[in-house]
Amino acid sequence: YWWWRLIHALFAPAAVLFSDLNIAPEWYLAAFALTFLVYRGALTSQVPLYISNREAARALVGFLAAAPAKKIIDLGAGTGSIMRALARMRDVQVFGIENSYLPWAICFLRTARLGNCRCTFGSLWDVSLAEYDVAYAYLSPAPMHRLWLKVSHEMRPGALFISNSFEV
Repeated sequence: YWWWRLIHALFAPAAVLFSDLNIAPEWYLAAFALTFLVYRGALTSQVPLYISNREAARALVGFLAAAPAKKIIDLGAGTGSIMRALARMRDVQVFGIENSYLPWAICFLRTARLGNCRCTFGSLWDVSLAEYDVAYAYLSPAPMHRLWLKVSHEMRPGALFISNSFEV
């Protein structure tokens, strides 16, 4: 990708510039810690933080309005935007799993007062999909083949798997 080359081309000049600014080392540590809290998933599963937009949430709610879904899971729930939209549907239980610390904390807080939502910290690979009517994922191309194998093996006939933006 062109942007990846640009990042690499700008890294050395930026390192020189920042070394001349005499910034206290604690700020670099704080920046690293914040980056780790937000993007841990990119390190452990090759999935950066992708946040589903309102248009995707509306489309998903509209699509599922006619479906007989009772239990829905958001694989890689991020900050809970999809979970909150789905929670407005009647008679559904919405579950989310997130493996990056800060997005999970935000998701947990945003869904804590919703009686039909639960956001947990962990890996989607450790969750059985057998009990869910719908599984939604907005991940990255990297885990999609493995995720499809999991979905095919664990989800029951008639259950629905929805991938936002990335082919399975």
